[in-house]
Amino acid sequence: MNCKAIVTIIAQAKSGVDYGTHGAICPCCCRRARVHTTKKS
Repeated sequence: MNCKAIVTIIAQAKSGVDYGTHGAICPCCCRRARVHTTKKS
């Protein structure tokens, strides 16, 4: 994985990851991720 891809993934994760009935999806590996915190909408 190149540096540009890593920076993009980190930025996407910091901006928030959408989750639904099946949980959150990790922006890096596209697998189910645990929800650590939620932000107000």
